[in-house]
Amino acid sequence: MTYAKAAKVVKQIDRAVSEDDLEIASAWRKILNNQSISAAHQLLSRPQKERLAILELIASGEAETTKEAQFILEAANSDDDRIFVAGDLAIINIEKANLISAKETQWNGCWGVIEEVLPGGIVSLNLGKETLRFCQRDVKLIEESTEEFQEAVKRVLQLRECPLSEMEVAMLDVLQRLLELSDRSLFYLEQIEQFYTY
Repeated sequence: MTYAKAAKVVKQIDRAVSEDDLEIASAWRKILNNQSISAAHQLLSRPQKERLAILELIASGEAETTKEAQFILEAANSDDDRIFVAGDLAIINIEKANLISAKETQWNGCWGVIEEVLPGGIVSLNLGKETLRFCQRDVKLIEESTEEFQEAVKRVLQLRECPLSEMEVAMLDVLQRLLELSDRSLFYLEQIEQFYTY
């Protein structure tokens, strides 16, 4: 079954090459190599106009994945007026039915700091050790936060850069889902910091 799916995608690559459309052929290869055979095969089921738009976004480098390209297309056709600004705090809020990757599942419900807002409504969110991209609809601003909370956010994100034990990672995972940090939560944060600060 996987071979049959891959063969259909390779046929599309060959067609693009024969038509001298090397950028589209390259986009197909990028999907196959960086995502999966399944992702490339699913793209074949989309209407030709949408499929071509997705491939063009990937070929141009505006999108890294088919999902990201879909978000860009949706945002271009949306009346969504949310405004995100670098430095804002935001929480990942993806509906369970829309969770696709393990990373999305892992980070759903966690907060981070918006690093940049990319064209097409893609939000780049710093989660500590990694920065991920999300569609605006999957990110919710934390509009009101105390200075103490903002300071704790910086501390948690800095700690994520350290070589943490499994228990420390688990504790930070819990803290990164809280919108208010109690005295006990701050105490736990301080205990972890003691091992990584001088």
